[in-house]
Amino acid sequence: MPLPVERFQELAEQFASPLTLYARQFFADNDFHRGEDAVQNVLFRLSQQPKEPENAAAWLYKAVRNEAILASRSETRRKRREAGTENGKFPFFQLLPDNQLDAVEVADALQKLEPDEREIITLHIWGGLPFAEIAEVAGVPQTTAYRKYKESLEKLKQWMS
Repeated sequence: MPLPVERFQELAEQFASPLTLYARQFFADNDFHRGEDAVQNVLFRLSQQPKEPENAAAWLYKAVRNEAILASRSETRRKRREAGTENGKFPFFQLLPDNQLDAVEVADALQKLEPDEREIITLHIWGGLPFAEIAEVAGVPQTTAYRKYKESLEKLKQWMS
């Protein structure tokens, strides 16, 4: 018997937006829907689980990470096969007039980070995951996740000031 519908809806409502933001970092093109597709695929798999994962947040982020990496690799292979594919920048943020930070500046700064650094920043700030769960998702020790987070924040501060 699959996960109860009510619980699935709660998890989907709570995590869909942060998971989509997280998934977007794995796609270097202008296709906003790639991250959404990865999240939808994972949410479908969650709905078919016989019971709720022990740590639903970590399970969801790790599943989205794997899904996005696979989709990104597939897309890269496809692009290599197709000549003349246009490559553009994918914005992490949607521009809103009341943002205190310049979304373009932040997105550019995030793009300068190494992928593992950007992932940890995204998981903690926008995903709201504690470092123990980030370590589980990223496959690194918790101390490494924390150290990379702090170092990455310092880099971002330097680049943005």
